[in-house]
Amino acid sequence: MTTHDSKADQRIALFWDESNIWGLMAVRSLADLGLDFTIVTSADIRSGRLASHRVLFVPGGWASEKRLKLGDEGAQAVRSYVKNGGAYLGVCGGAGFALSTTGGLRLLPMERGRGLSNFSGPIEITTTGPERVCGDIPGRLTVSAWWPGHFGDCDCKDVNILARYGKPLPGFMVADVDVEKFTSGKPVNGNAVWKELEQRYCMKLNPASLEGEPCLLEGKFGVGKVIASAVHLETPGDGSANHALVCFIDYLSDRKKPGSAVRLAYTADKESSPLGRLATDFYMFGEELGLWSWRNDWLLKWRRGIRGMEYTSLISVMGETARLDAPEIPDSLVVQADDFMARARELLELEKSMMDQGTIHPYKPVRHHLQMVREELFGDKRIARGAYKKLMSRLDELLLVSLRRSMQTA
Repeated sequence: MTTHDSKADQRIALFWDESNIWGLMAVRSLADLGLDFTIVTSADIRSGRLASHRVLFVPGGWASEKRLKLGDEGAQAVRSYVKNGGAYLGVCGGAGFALSTTGGLRLLPMERGRGLSNFSGPIEITTTGPERVCGDIPGRLTVSAWWPGHFGDCDCKDVNILARYGKPLPGFMVADVDVEKFTSGKPVNGNAVWKELEQRYCMKLNPASLEGEPCLLEGKFGVGKVIASAVHLETPGDGSANHALVCFIDYLSDRKKPGSAVRLAYTADKESSPLGRLATDFYMFGEELGLWSWRNDWLLKWRRGIRGMEYTSLISVMGETARLDAPEIPDSLVVQADDFMARARELLELEKSMMDQGTIHPYKPVRHHLQMVREELFGDKRIARGAYKKLMSRLDELLLVSLRRSMQTA
């Protein structure tokens, strides 16, 4: 094995910025599948690095944050790349980034839609796309959805629907409600049962509205190809979904011969690093409070009312960095992480106390002291700011360096 050459002519350029855990998940999956890829940043894109790649893979994460990182020059570079024959594969937030919404790349002539929010887990989809794209993909397959958005009306002749949602499968959740467990023993058409729960949660929860909704789109921008997937085909270990991902990459790259497969070399024990130990201790604290547990080996399952996605990203990014070939970790970063987690423990205890009295929302205003701590750590909007954003920015930089040092080619 040799150290990965980031300038090699690999088929896939994985856009890293503002992807957090979703970028990490994509790197893991592409490496596990033995695919050829390079990690690129906004600065790389602005400097013309996309030219040596056939596919730009944009993972999940807030599209608006990705747009801020790219800037006008970077966004135009992506549009020019695709228009002149490159290919774009966007997943979840990366799919939304391809749309013609405010701040979007306008690669597909459609906007975001509205529908059931806050759903996650395994779901069946039915492929409906043309054989030239979906020929080697089964008509029905199991995929994972991780809190995706929705596509708007797909009546444009230039956009093909490749797949639609089917029925949720065991493990599928809306908010913190396990759909299979909640509906077990209840009437098949138990709308009244859902309505009662929806009134308590103040949001739609019944997943029946998803069935038949488009979840995978394909189109052209100039002479380039675009695939937008609301579902996470790159979820590690999702056999049929991973197969579909490989098929789509082959299609988008015009069946070009792959470059050198990339593997990740793990060099350290997680607990040997101060970041790894902090992550483990913080996870145990939340588990003991009954606020979360591991849903799989990279994602938490948490009670509604806390910043579960942010805590998942924090714990996973710190834990993964601890296992990789990381440079020397600055003492100031360890202190910053320790201070954040001490304050977060206080916040979690306050939120747990409120949960025990009734339902709370992670973003809506609450009593004064709790709200003050929330805003200090995360800001007061859905997109996290505050101390969390400052810490994650430093951790993200360290993780990127560590991943690049740990990527090897055969």
